[in-house]
Amino acid sequence: MSEDLFDLESVDISALPSTSLQGDLEIPTEDPYLSISSSHLSQFLQLASKFSYKSGLDPVSKSVSISVSPSKDSVICRATNFDSYLEVELPLNKPSNTPIDHALIFYTSTLMKLIKLSDDFITFSQKDSTQLPAILVMGEWVPVEPVTLDPNLFINQDPVVNEQGVEPPPLKDLISIASSGVSPKDRMISVTKTGIVLTHLFSVIQLPYTSPITYSLTSTEAGIVKALTANAQSLTISLTESDLPRLVFKTPLAKLCLIHRVPEQVPEIDLPRFSVSFNVSALTQILRLSENLPSSTGNIQFKYDNGLFITFLSKLAQTQFPIQTECLGNVVPLNSSTIQSKVLAMMFKPLVSEGLSLTWNNTTLYLTSSSGKAQILFESEN
Repeated sequence: MSEDLFDLESVDISALPSTSLQGDLEIPTEDPYLSISSSHLSQFLQLASKFSYKSGLDPVSKSVSISVSPSKDSVICRATNFDSYLEVELPLNKPSNTPIDHALIFYTSTLMKLIKLSDDFITFSQKDSTQLPAILVMGEWVPVEPVTLDPNLFINQDPVVNEQGVEPPPLKDLISIASSGVSPKDRMISVTKTGIVLTHLFSVIQLPYTSPITYSLTSTEAGIVKALTANAQSLTISLTESDLPRLVFKTPLAKLCLIHRVPEQVPEIDLPRFSVSFNVSALTQILRLSENLPSSTGNIQFKYDNGLFITFLSKLAQTQFPIQTECLGNVVPLNSSTIQSKVLAMMFKPLVSEGLSLTWNNTTLYLTSSSGKAQILFESEN
């Protein structure tokens, strides 16, 4: 199994082991124990930490459950906040003939601290459920206080219906846009049967994707889905058959249950009948100027008059750049029209690929590529 169990680019991985105190030691006990890769457990804990409510004292959402699988060659790690459920299977290191036969439940934050004291593997021991569990640190067993909870609280047992194989949704570049949204609708990523749609202020981006189920994800949920599915060999999606239906993502190593939300209204992008292909790197450079120079107004202008011109707007002076283009269809003129650089950069990033093109009307700039399409309203001149 790869050391990169999940794609954790969008999560903080500062809890990965940073010290080597234990060394290459044999486990000095015959007591029941279990030993797990510190790296794999740390990755799970980073995802589990997203389930904890920032306010309130509910111990379940702040805890994780670790139990040996029925096959006794792996452990099942679980986390929940009663809305969402996460289940991840991790391989055991040198499976014990007498593994711990009950679930170990700890606060997520406690395990994240203990990971830093472990070497390549973190090892737990406990003779029976009446004694404190312990972890191995520098060859000695250090007691750790568990959390007294029913392990069944961490398991969603609702039956699923109509499980179908799907490709992982392309969420990577949409998560940062959704997390920066102000209104509730801008903080949701809508997945439909024909594409993934996200709004930001008065802008819309749509990526091609086929899903048998229509649903919405928050930026946090999308980050977990992305981490679980990016390196998965296969992925299925289904719904639970329950009073509160949940969306279930399942890979060979993980299962994620989320509250099923249906998007209220998904905007459509209707493109004009012409397009202008252009030098993508030129737009990237102009956006960098606008975003980084202290004199920048934070805006750029687009103009088309027998050629495309993009103007960097500065408090000192305007700089107009002629852009080489190839046109398809009857291109209509465009008067100087302003767009916020920050918004354009957000919508531009998921679309960057060969064949990016522009089109427009009096109110809106459109970007299209093989990766998707976006529309951005021009700024009002008033």
